[in-house]
Amino acid sequence: MWFSFSVYTLLLLLTYYSVGSKNFLKKVGFKKIRFVQDSAHALCLAFAMVLVSIAISISFVYIGMGEDTAKVTQTIMSAQLWQVLIILIIGPIIEEIFFRGYLQKKTNLITASAAFSYFHVLYGSVSELAGAFILGLMLGKAFENTKNLYIPVLSHYLYNFTVLAIALAAQAS
Repeated sequence: MWFSFSVYTLLLLLTYYSVGSKNFLKKVGFKKIRFVQDSAHALCLAFAMVLVSIAISISFVYIGMGEDTAKVTQTIMSAQLWQVLIILIIGPIIEEIFFRGYLQKKTNLITASAAFSYFHVLYGSVSELAGAFILGLMLGKAFENTKNLYIPVLSHYLYNFTVLAIALAAQAS
């Protein structure tokens, strides 16, 4: 997990250096927030992302790779609380700044989504790679449509917290 923190720091520094410090947040895509409308959009996107993740998990169980879907939960559950908080709190904002606000602008939606997916290889799960790619496409398309990084960042937060809550509830039962 220290590795994740180090990588997040490097991604942020790379983006900051490449984009420049003057109006950094604006350059990567943070626009004026229309709180109700943008929050509603982010909530709907996060809900759709959860549904897609469930569909991906069911698909992997159906093809006989059910144990693969548990790897992410096992990795998170074996981590220390501070490590999980880094991934939950710092992760979404830095990942969205880099993959959507920087890389997607420099390349395209597919390349940024593939890189986002590969970034999740540390979980050791094929279903996580497939899910991260599809969710990356969803987040990237939302960014393209709205031109506002606030929506993918908030959606990413909501998604991560929802998935963690589901994992904790499943673990408790």
